[in-house]
Amino acid sequence: MARPQLPTPPPEDGDHQAADQQQTSPPYPSPSPLDIHLIPAPPDLSAYPQIGHRPRFARLYRLPDGTVVKTGRLVRPTEARTLAFVRRRTTVPVPAARGCWRDPATGHWCLRMDGVAGALLADVYELLGAGARRRVAAQLRGFVAQMRALETGPGGPDRIAAVDGEPARDVMLQLHQAVYSSETAFRRHIVDGFLDRTLDASHRLLGLRPAAADQGFVFTHGDLTPRNVVVDEDGRVTGILDWSQAGYYPAYWEYAKACCYPRVMRDRGDGELEYVESGFVVDGMPDVILPWRYPTEAAVLKEAYEKAF
Repeated sequence: MARPQLPTPPPEDGDHQAADQQQTSPPYPSPSPLDIHLIPAPPDLSAYPQIGHRPRFARLYRLPDGTVVKTGRLVRPTEARTLAFVRRRTTVPVPAARGCWRDPATGHWCLRMDGVAGALLADVYELLGAGARRRVAAQLRGFVAQMRALETGPGGPDRIAAVDGEPARDVMLQLHQAVYSSETAFRRHIVDGFLDRTLDASHRLLGLRPAAADQGFVFTHGDLTPRNVVVDEDGRVTGILDWSQAGYYPAYWEYAKACCYPRVMRDRGDGELEYVESGFVVDGMPDVILPWRYPTEAAVLKEAYEKAF
């Protein structure tokens, strides 16, 4: 018997649709509804151990069978469709999505997926030797190359959107989450939604030459940083997590977002703590993983990101 088709979630308050943000059909066929299906909810998620480090964005629960449930106000069925899309078309190690449901108590979507064995790269990066770091970077570079090849015809996608045609939901867009038909509109709404128009960064961002204007839009993870990469003890990448922001974006977006990886707190040696650049950034890993470099866009967005977060 065919599984029921997953319904499209209603728009949230604050979602915007401007004249140049056209809600048209997806730039390629979305994953089959049979890949992602509605499933019964477990009795009570609070009965299971909570894992993860970012409750502001989503909560993660580990179930006895080893699967993980992700839920929160920012969780969407689109992420499940993205996992299916990437698993079918690449060898990028992503969790298998098992299904979705909507929590009747909170109204939040819940996504159940396979767990991934290993440790977050963020937790072990400083413990890895130079050779192990290079091996991890080489694997990620290969995965990014596969992602960049996810086009569906001459010229590739012609709009900024998620894989199922839903609005792009990058955190930098804030309330201005929409389907963008041009890079110029996308950039303007980054300023509207994320930057203060009085910031020098805003003026510089708006004044930049559209780096991706003649390159089309490319499939992008949106937060390809150590907090979303899982590795085993041999330095093999076993999983890339959190595809909530993924979709088709300007060519510079993956690189600029990776360069925004937050600073880490360390002891200065005198008992005082200070924020310093992570080893991931100091080692220039974004440059190794992403051979397409956009230092100007990265510098502008990093300045704004640090002011906001």
